[in-house]
Amino acid sequence: MFRRALTAFALVTALPAVALADETGGTGYVKALQVNQTSSLTYLQFHGRVFVGDNKDSTEYRWGGTSCGTRTQTEASVAMLMRALDGGLRIQPHYQIGQGQMLCLVGFTTLP
Repeated sequence: MFRRALTAFALVTALPAVALADETGGTGYVKALQVNQTSSLTYLQFHGRVFVGDNKDSTEYRWGGTSCGTRTQTEASVAMLMRALDGGLRIQPHYQIGQGQMLCLVGFTTLP
């Protein structure tokens, strides 16, 4: 009985760590970047978004607002995304799931 309780406790305590882990998106180019100012009506929904993909498909990643809550980007991170867009650099996004299964950008890796 004690062994089963201990196993159940270990499973329950391990699940939140797995559920909150950052996921890694597909590598691609920054196809578009949108940054909303605080005066924008859309700012409440999301503070910004980036589309990452290749010539055929792209995936949307958002940050901030009701879509992604506290998952925000710093001004420096947004500047890096802009440089990746301008320079044609590939990135590999890191994300967490937000409201409505939205992909919330929590980081990225730049690639040559």
